[in-house]
Amino acid sequence: RELARTLRGVSNGVPRVLKSAVNKTLPGIRTDMARETQQRLALKQSRIKKDIKIVKRASTRDFSGRVQSKGQPVSLYQFGAKQKKRGVSVRVLKSEGRKTIRGAFIARGKHGNMMVFWRQKTGDSAQHIGTKKRKPWMVYAALPERYKYPVEALHGPRIQDITSRPEVIQAVEEKGRVRLRKQIASQTDRLLARQRARR
Repeated sequence: RELARTLRGVSNGVPRVLKSAVNKTLPGIRTDMARETQQRLALKQSRIKKDIKIVKRASTRDFSGRVQSKGQPVSLYQFGAKQKKRGVSVRVLKSEGRKTIRGAFIARGKHGNMMVFWRQKTGDSAQHIGTKKRKPWMVYAALPERYKYPVEALHGPRIQDITSRPEVIQAVEEKGRVRLRKQIASQTDRLLARQRARR
């Protein structure tokens, strides 16, 4: 109502302002989601942003917009994985220190990406993997195929598991409200300035 009073006399003033304000707010929402998530997840912001997309923009008939986070569990390799003698060291959550996954190793996956793997224990391989029966002279690379495989790729949480936490969403929503109010004021001033320039 306040916006309608301010823009009285301007053709389609309210729809134009709301459409522009919402659409200019959406990229900021995306950035806020990535930043708030990164404060808790030990992952690069660029990687987090890959899973966050603007999936709906506002129009003069529908003023709603939507930012969505969607993806799969992230490979542990992207959590600062480091190969150690006993396994692979990673840090997943910033609230926790680095942890070593015993027996894990870093290798190149099918698609050429570096990943963290773990050899699954089977009836044939159990005596050679993570047990005292393994002899000092045993080298994994030299063992027969049935002792080296199968392997399991290790992953951390989905980015969405962190973004969906109440404290993250609440922070994003509050910042979004502030961004939207600023954009409504800015777009209103811009439209009124155009109208004055035409007179």
